[in-house]
Amino acid sequence: MDLIKARDGGVRSVYESFLWNVVDEGRAITVEIARLADIVPQYIIDPSKSRFKPILLDYNYFVNCEHHDNMLSMYQDLDDDIFTENKQLFANLVNLFDSLASFITTFKQYLEEASSDSRLEEWDTVRELELEAFYLIGLSCLSLERLFAAHTLERLVVLLFRLLDDRSSGLVFALDFLHAPQNAEDTLFSRVGIPLHFVDEILEVFGDRFHEIQVHSSSLTRIRPILPSLLFLSLRFRPQTLANTPRLSRILDLFFRDQWVISVGGHIVNLVDDWSNQKLLSSLLASRITPARARMLTDQQLAALQTVDLPQGSMRISMIPSLIPLISKYNAALQWLCLHSYDKSSTRKSSGLTTAVKTSLTDHFEPHLAMANVARVEHNIITVYERTLRTKKESLEEATASVCSLIDEIAEILKLTPNLPLKEDRKTKLIDWFVVLKTRLQEEAQGQKGAEIAMEVKQRVDHVISSVGLSLTLAAVSPRLQQSLDALYALSSLNKTHLRSLKATSAPGYAIEMLASWSSQLQYMLVNSPLPLRALCYKLFLTVGVEAVSVHSSSRRSPLARALSSRLSKRLRASLDSLPHQIFEVIDTCVIPQLEQRWPTALDKSEVRRLADMDERLKLAEGTRALANLSLGVASLSSRAMGGRPREVVSEGIRRELRVRLQKMISCEGGVHDSIGRAGSESNLLRSALILACEHMRVPGSAIWREEVASLFEKEAERIVDRAAKRKTWDDNWLDREGAERRERSMIRMMIDATNPKKTRYIGHEQAWRDTKSGKEVFTPAILSRLEISLPLCTSSMSRLLRARASISLRSILNQMRPLMPTTDVSPESLVRLSRSLPSSIGDELAGMTQSLLLAHYLDHARMRSARLMVPHVSRALEATTQFMNGEGDDSSLLSLLPLLRHLGLSPSGLSLSSLSSPSSPAPLSPIAAVCIALWLTEVGGVQTTLGTLPLPSETKTRLALLRDTVVAGRYPSKNKPKVINIQNTIDVL
Repeated sequence: MDLIKARDGGVRSVYESFLWNVVDEGRAITVEIARLADIVPQYIIDPSKSRFKPILLDYNYFVNCEHHDNMLSMYQDLDDDIFTENKQLFANLVNLFDSLASFITTFKQYLEEASSDSRLEEWDTVRELELEAFYLIGLSCLSLERLFAAHTLERLVVLLFRLLDDRSSGLVFALDFLHAPQNAEDTLFSRVGIPLHFVDEILEVFGDRFHEIQVHSSSLTRIRPILPSLLFLSLRFRPQTLANTPRLSRILDLFFRDQWVISVGGHIVNLVDDWSNQKLLSSLLASRITPARARMLTDQQLAALQTVDLPQGSMRISMIPSLIPLISKYNAALQWLCLHSYDKSSTRKSSGLTTAVKTSLTDHFEPHLAMANVARVEHNIITVYERTLRTKKESLEEATASVCSLIDEIAEILKLTPNLPLKEDRKTKLIDWFVVLKTRLQEEAQGQKGAEIAMEVKQRVDHVISSVGLSLTLAAVSPRLQQSLDALYALSSLNKTHLRSLKATSAPGYAIEMLASWSSQLQYMLVNSPLPLRALCYKLFLTVGVEAVSVHSSSRRSPLARALSSRLSKRLRASLDSLPHQIFEVIDTCVIPQLEQRWPTALDKSEVRRLADMDERLKLAEGTRALANLSLGVASLSSRAMGGRPREVVSEGIRRELRVRLQKMISCEGGVHDSIGRAGSESNLLRSALILACEHMRVPGSAIWREEVASLFEKEAERIVDRAAKRKTWDDNWLDREGAERRERSMIRMMIDATNPKKTRYIGHEQAWRDTKSGKEVFTPAILSRLEISLPLCTSSMSRLLRARASISLRSILNQMRPLMPTTDVSPESLVRLSRSLPSSIGDELAGMTQSLLLAHYLDHARMRSARLMVPHVSRALEATTQFMNGEGDDSSLLSLLPLLRHLGLSPSGLSLSSLSSPSSPAPLSPIAAVCIALWLTEVGGVQTTLGTLPLPSETKTRLALLRDTVVAGRYPSKNKPKVINIQNTIDVL
């Protein structure tokens, strides 16, 4: 570090390389802080209702570590769980603390050892990188303050300190650096320990000598866009400077006279709120920014926005040079309006200023629409710019040739046109001048000064033609020559630096924090006109590219871009999170009411009138239009904007919303008849409407329904059975615990209560349960048949739970009777007591066991009855299969398989004539698989097949087994078993 004191060019290149690494590290740290803030679990942020609350401690833990460790020893299982769930997060936090400690320590050492003489006098890349590194340290502190609550950081540090055996230097640094502030002056900025002379020098240079720097320096390329943020952070590092009123006044006049809301690395900072505790700063800012001035500034920015005429339609390369200043002007005005109308005020003064800005805005101004409007133009410009830049050499040759051909055409016109207002010798000189001009263009137009030469030629040609009076003579050629020279000038001006500058101007990093407040507007855009939303996403993702390009090391760019893209995608997904709710709203308001209508065979006048009601008929059309727009919007969004494949994102949302709807649908209000009847009718309507809506969006609705219903019933039944098996006891209270979330348990509990032998009596010849007191019928197996038709997976899980209940009851009976066995030694007194208690307890267990078995029997009977209804479909499937195997079948014969496949729960939307006729079709089930299913069901030729590795859902296989048992039951005697073959071999043969 002693070399830092030198001032020769070679050493300064070493400084520059060192500072580039420091700046790249700082950028990575700020991005990582934001990324980790998004994935910290909610129970660490607010542990008040979490099971981990006893182990989530703040810095009070260090007051008496031994005492707390003894208490926490009782919660070792919680420590293990929280470490297992957040292992990757904890590792990333340790890496972050290590990097942050190294970043701050290294830069402080650089500042302390480097000579401070005239540090900012000679302005170059080293000076800019020093300021940028300082800015990134301040941004890291600001990000930690804004994205993490102080007590959340303390909990995380204490967790890492307790759970990790290897306590790195970064964790020790975080232990001292991240504790909650003790007073107003105790902040992260004050704990960094940046040398005060460096901060004073920054404030002095930009407060007292900023105009001098602007005059003699053409640099400031990297820090010019962040100067207001740099000065804001400098004041946070050096609050003692606030006593220097003249310097503060100059800083406010230079940087904050026309703005009081700024974006600091994506964090929107309202200076009125942030400086409310600083009396001097607050008073100086209040004297410059008043509601009247806020309205005047709003009118100025709004006028600047409205005066920019953005072009529509196709984009030509010659238009770009004149459009870039307009785009910059538009984006500057748009940023000011977006920031100052963002209503997140925390004080009365800032709220008054925000109100003044909003009252001055017109009703038609919407920030997201204005951003989407300019985004379309920016997309066209950048697309044309990048495409032309890739073929710049060839395009320059073509443009130069076009200009030269037009010059030849002008020379030919001058030669052949008689009676020109020129003497012959002057005419010859003019022709020779155009030839010389052409030669110069051919030689120099493709060089570094090509743009200057093109503009010079344009001006000279225009001057000569107008001065010698040839405007009318060359009226047909002159405009084309001007356009060709403009195109040549635009092509010669193209370079990657200008493109990066355009993207930096267009990138709205400030808007990422606003996405949450734009949620409803973005969803409205998606439903009504998704293309502006796609343009807006494109503009937002420009921020990712700009940040990545600003990184010096190419190896760091891709990880940084991925992290930024992931965070932005998560914000976009959160803003569109209610999209599935809108889909179900369309289902509820448009689709289900239409499906509920039942038209009689004979229509009277009232029915005809209802049928002819256009408003009523258009509801379904409006619903399908809304679904189509949603589908178009989802498809048009780029995959990275949604954080994955857009349709997968929508499918996840539909699944999430469907779970909520299913839990509400299977309610337990009223009796068994009402609950099961309502569940059956509602499930049929919801299933049909969901499949219809998903077909319009090209989402697999049938598969979603099948999998979510299976998850709702089967997985929960499996969990209850496993719990009962572990505890070796059964408790009916398990079935209605958390009833608001697990409705299917309560439904089974209702069935058990309705058939309770103590309250009801089973009438065998009626096959019904009646109340013992009133004699009213309370339950019949017909209810189960209705449930099997609507929710067959529900009956499967119910049957499993009932059989588990009966099994555990039987085990309990055997355990109670064990003392009566001859091998057991029991005293006579105990035997007497046991003989008195056994009849009642065993009687209750036997009653519960028989009750469970009887209900399970009727559930199985309902499933078998449903299977028998499919025998005609199986018979027709057999005929179609036979024809197909004999080579006599056609598309119409294969249509006989469709009813069977629908009953098996397979998607009917993908099974049509076209999909069945082609084995290579992407339909959910191939024709060969359908034929093999029919073979397996119908035992063609006495050969029994098995399902093998056929990719079918588990419920479909269950139904197949039931159908097969029903069809084959009477065809073969038990002793005459058919030969078994594997269905995969059948597929290979076919």
